[in-house]
Amino acid sequence: MKDFNEEYNEIIAKCKDQILVEKSLAKSRKKKKISIILCIGLMIELIFMAIDITKNIKMGPLMVGVAFAFSIILVAFITMRDRKFRLMYKNTLINQVILCVDKNLLYLPLDKFPVMNFNRSPFYQRYDEYFSEDLIKGTLENGTEILMGEIHTHRIETERDSDGIVSTKRVPVFDGVMIEATLPIECFNSIQVVPNSKLRELSSRRVEMDSMLFEKYYDLITRNKIEAVKLFTPEILELFEKFVELKWKNFGLIIEGNKLYLKFRPNHEYLESTLSDKMLTKPYVQQYFDDVYYGINLINELVKQLKYLEK
Repeated sequence: MKDFNEEYNEIIAKCKDQILVEKSLAKSRKKKKISIILCIGLMIELIFMAIDITKNIKMGPLMVGVAFAFSIILVAFITMRDRKFRLMYKNTLINQVILCVDKNLLYLPLDKFPVMNFNRSPFYQRYDEYFSEDLIKGTLENGTEILMGEIHTHRIETERDSDGIVSTKRVPVFDGVMIEATLPIECFNSIQVVPNSKLRELSSRRVEMDSMLFEKYYDLITRNKIEAVKLFTPEILELFEKFVELKWKNFGLIIEGNKLYLKFRPNHEYLESTLSDKMLTKPYVQQYFDDVYYGINLINELVKQLKYLEK
């Protein structure tokens, strides 16, 4: 398991100066834009007030409308938080973090997880809207092909109330991160690891594992129980303790043949940049590493064990 402390120091040494310069420029650009918009808005308001006084024309509603429009523009500029800086931050610091996980991984922050791959995955459920970004792809040193990205899907539902008024709402379907791994070796049977359930004892395919923590939070489901126990060694079961520590939600792992699918939702925004002072601190940068490393590490360990069992 990698120690991130040394990696962190190297990353900061490479990226710190550029990021701090770009951060300063980004904040300066934002202030200039806001100042210009405020000045223009104030000038327009003064012109309307002068017309209202000299010609005695009621322009109150129009002035309110103009003020509202400029408020929206201001909010848009503030919430945008300078996309150019954020993209630079991802392409430098976050990219370096991902290269620490595996030097063969390529990070494409603006690219989507391929929709066709998602639709063919066992995690697919019917949806109407698909959004994805922060694609990571590449072939690991052990020959495993990786696709990883943030995905959000929604279903549009309509409702009619007692008065016959129809309304629509967006219902989240998939909300989190997904990994599709094409393994260099096939698994003996289909295996699922899912969050535990009150109905766990009713499943005849559930395997009781030799780990109290794993048993507390997860269920392993398969038809070939003996081979599953051989694959999920005590060392691999210990890796799931980290997922509990990271508070990953909606966790799911499915292995079918030479395909492995992993999903989770971090307890924070996934691979997002920030303009705040914490952007270069170790706990903040560590989140990027954790979100990518521990899923990839689990896949590497499972592949290693599959190859051992094949001998």
